[in-house]
Amino acid sequence: MSATGRRRLPRGARDGFTLVELLVVLAILGLALTLAPFLLPQQRDQAVLAAAAEEVAATLRRARSLAISGVHATEVRFELEAGRYRAPWMAGPRALPEGVALSWLSAAGRPRAEGAVAFRFGTDGSPDAGSPVGMLQLRLDDRFAAVQVDWLTGRVARVAEAGER
Repeated sequence: MSATGRRRLPRGARDGFTLVELLVVLAILGLALTLAPFLLPQQRDQAVLAAAAEEVAATLRRARSLAISGVHATEVRFELEAGRYRAPWMAGPRALPEGVALSWLSAAGRPRAEGAVAFRFGTDGSPDAGSPVGMLQLRLDDRFAAVQVDWLTGRVARVAEAGER
C-alpha cells in the first residue's frame, strides 16, 4: 500500500487501453469495412436488386397518388429491353442499375422482355382499361424480384419470389 492508503497495481494491470491499442483496433475495423463489399458480392447483388424493385414500386405508387389527386398525367412507361422507365415528373428516363434486366410477366404467365409496357392510373387510383395485367420482373443473375399492380384497385406491391432472400 502507498502512503495515501490506495493499493498500487502492477504496471500491466491498470484499467483502460492505450491510444496505440485503440488506433490499431480502429485500423483493423476500417480495413474490414473497406473489404466487406468485395467479400460479400451476393449480398451486394441482393441489395441492388431490392433497391431497384423498391424504386420501381415507388414510382408506380407516386403515379397512382398523382392520378388520385389529379395533379399530373399518370402514365409510367417501361422500356423492357433498354431497362429504363419514365414518368411525367421525371426530367428524363431513369435506367435500372447495370446488370438488372426488366421483363413483363402477363397474368397468363407469358414472359415478355421486349417492347414497352405502360401503366395508366385513373382518378380513382385504379389502372385504366388499357393498362396491362400481370407483373414487372427485375432479374439480376439468379435472383429476381417483382412489382405488381392490382388490376382492380391499382395498389402497387413488391412481390418476393424464389431466388430473392
